[in-house]
Amino acid sequence: MIIMFYNLKSSLALSKKVTAQISKANDEQLESIKDEMTDKMEVPIGWHIMGIPLSSSLICSLFSCAMSLMPLGIKMIDNFNWPKYPTLTGVFITSIIYCLFVYISAFSIVRGFYHAIKIYLAIYVFTTTLASLNFIFDIVAIYQARMHSAWLISSSVISMLLIIFCIRSLNSRMFYKSVAYYLFARAWRKKLYRQKYKP
Repeated sequence: MIIMFYNLKSSLALSKKVTAQISKANDEQLESIKDEMTDKMEVPIGWHIMGIPLSSSLICSLFSCAMSLMPLGIKMIDNFNWPKYPTLTGVFITSIIYCLFVYISAFSIVRGFYHAIKIYLAIYVFTTTLASLNFIFDIVAIYQARMHSAWLISSSVISMLLIIFCIRSLNSRMFYKSVAYYLFARAWRKKLYRQKYKP
């Protein structure tokens, strides 16, 4: 399991280490951090600076959540006699909160913040739980011959595939290079800020 998520663990370790360094660094140390992150990127210009792994994982997470949350809410109403309107209201509120957290954490990752990656991964775990529960309910319904809609099982399968693609995007060498680029940009911004407001 550790080998499977090697790139993701490396991205987290890099972000944690460099975030701590940036918070205490002087101008010379910030320049050294920039050089180190340039080496991590291997090439200064490339696909990694476009944020493709992060944006693709964000899109996959949003679609997976959308394809799981509402069907799961309906299943709770049908199978466990949950009150209809409070349940659907809860689904709606959860969707709004989910979108806010996803966008804010993704934006903070781009700004080079370590804890934003951890929050983003926690959101991913939540999304995986939703998709898995929805998929399990559909499998049980098929086994008990209670499901007649091919669309519902198809949506739950697609939701699971999106989850897999999401983790592949985050556990990629390109995401590691993207994190290095975000940290490079953060160190650069801090140095420019100091130069601008230097007494």
